[in-house]
Amino acid sequence: MVTPLLFLTVSAFSTPLLENSSYHQQGNTCFLTVNEERNQQNIVLLLSLSANEEAAVTVFHRQSFEDKSAGLLHQSTTQLDNWYANQDYPVDHRLYKEVDNMAIYATTLSPPNDNATAFIKEFKARGNKTRLDMDGMNTHLFFVADKAQADAFYQCGISVKSLAAIH
Repeated sequence: MVTPLLFLTVSAFSTPLLENSSYHQQGNTCFLTVNEERNQQNIVLLLSLSANEEAAVTVFHRQSFEDKSAGLLHQSTTQLDNWYANQDYPVDHRLYKEVDNMAIYATTLSPPNDNATAFIKEFKARGNKTRLDMDGMNTHLFFVADKAQADAFYQCGISVKSLAAIH
């Protein structure tokens, strides 16, 4: 009786309970997708780095915004006692697509591209986690990426830039 219980306990804690982030590469672009902690299927943060030094940050969500409107995204720490300064970024909201009569919106950091680069650097410096607040959205969003997935994303970004510099 003790052996099956011990096996069940060990296996439950040795496997990840929730895989909330993934890294992948498509051509010369690297992507890190992070699901929001509480709304796993409804809100996704997408970070990308490409060979031509471009970075992009997009949040996909179901919060209705006027199509092609602008606003602010506030990036802050997930811990109250952390000394990191909050960052504010201009964003553009747009209707991404409709699936089964359900609208999906995309909120993207506005140019210049160094806004996205700064966001990604802050995300990394804060241990691959962040809290986001958007003007017009009445809830805090928390994103925490798996360390191995995030490290693979950053390494991919370095690799594609190095390969582009050689060619």
